[in-house]
Amino acid sequence: MRIAVHLHLAYLDQTKMLLDYLSNLSPYQFDLFVTLLSYDIQTINAIKKFKSDAFIYVVPNKGFDVGPFCFVLNQLDLDKYDYLIKIHTKGAGPREYIRSSYIFSDGAIWGKSLLDAVLLPHTLKSNIKRFESDGKLGMLGAKECLFKDKKYDDASLIDNIPKVMMRIGLPLGESTFIVGTMFMVRSSLLKPLQRANFVWNDFEETYRVCIGTIAHAIERVLGMMIVCQGYKLEGVPSSMKFLFKQFVFRWNWKLSRFIFSKGRTGSGHDLIKVFKIPVSHKLSNELKAVRDSALFDADWYKRQYASVLRSYKYAPEAHYLTYGWKVNFNPSSRFDTEKFLKEHPDVKKCPLLYTNESNVYEN
Repeated sequence: MRIAVHLHLAYLDQTKMLLDYLSNLSPYQFDLFVTLLSYDIQTINAIKKFKSDAFIYVVPNKGFDVGPFCFVLNQLDLDKYDYLIKIHTKGAGPREYIRSSYIFSDGAIWGKSLLDAVLLPHTLKSNIKRFESDGKLGMLGAKECLFKDKKYDDASLIDNIPKVMMRIGLPLGESTFIVGTMFMVRSSLLKPLQRANFVWNDFEETYRVCIGTIAHAIERVLGMMIVCQGYKLEGVPSSMKFLFKQFVFRWNWKLSRFIFSKGRTGSGHDLIKVFKIPVSHKLSNELKAVRDSALFDADWYKRQYASVLRSYKYAPEAHYLTYGWKVNFNPSSRFDTEKFLKEHPDVKKCPLLYTNESNVYEN
């Protein structure tokens, strides 16, 4: 039995933790493929000390962890391996991840649950036993992060998921996937994705976009692809210690949100609540700037991105301000968001907030 392992290190301070997890693979034959976002000699030396024959690649910061995974997949002879394990670093900090299944977690807790499910000594042994005793088992990952979305109707993914499945050459099916994209899988089941040959130009810059990208679509398609080939995607139960941490975090988060919350409505108003009672509801200055910009055309935006706006139920200017610019949507036919962001890499907010201070970039 031979295992391929892909480790994507976006946060180098987690290198030691990830290598400690990988040390649990010592009883097994495995090849290690590591992707880094920069040539960091200290990290490279640590990897080489851990496994001298590791394959190390410095890659663009595109496609989150999925872009690097597709890159590594394109280098592999999948027939050489029985299984593949995919892991990566996770940013820490409080987050709400899957509202419809009530998974609330801190990034570090979430990441550890994903890693524990595939790389703790007892889960490794159990997972391999499960694969070998059930020929129809295709993929395993953390049970608490196993999500079924029958409609896969996240507005930002409506178009991308069918496009990815068409490119892979498999029929569209139920979206069952592991949120966080860490798993153990039969390597042969990844051949359709390998044949699709996703390359760097297919992926968006990671630091620019946060929702609905090709990488997010492939994350969901990974599970769908397993099921479409007649195999099962199953979960690995988490420890009671993790479940307790998850419970404490969830209720602390809910309590803090009950006491005080600040957000933006679909119409673009800033809304502040104290004990769930609205105490401030006003149109944000940023929204006014977008709405009043000569470069924003609400009617054009509604026609261009109609399917997205139907699902999000956002006013056009509020959607562009909150989400649209992050996925390179244009506010009108006269302004090229992607071009502006490429030529202004320091811009971290909606481009129309900067057009009064800098040159206007039009199509």
